[in-house]
Amino acid sequence: MESDVTVRELAYLRGRGDSADRLESALREAIAVLAGSEACVAVEVVRGVEDPLLFVLCVDWTSVEDHMDFRDSPAMAEYRSHVAGLLAGPPEFAHYRSTAALAGSAARG
Repeated sequence: MESDVTVRELAYLRGRGDSADRLESALREAIAVLAGSEACVAVEVVRGVEDPLLFVLCVDWTSVEDHMDFRDSPAMAEYRSHVAGLLAGPPEFAHYRSTAALAGSAARG
């Protein structure tokens, strides 16, 4: 993968049944840590409608390599401290690159 291509990380996080609402709050704080990284272009968390225990962390990074560098930084430990004990298991994640995008009619007004 080319290092100068912006990539999107999608991380799937499952909250424990008794802590999903706390996880939602914790993720609001945690993404501020991600957003503070020079390698982070944008970050968003979405919560499942049909499955409210499932959260998807969407992070646009300057490159996969820069994301991996962030994972080795002290800031990653700070990010993890916000969600520690609130997840049902380890997150699953992968990197993607956009191949096509359009705004829908509702967005165009």
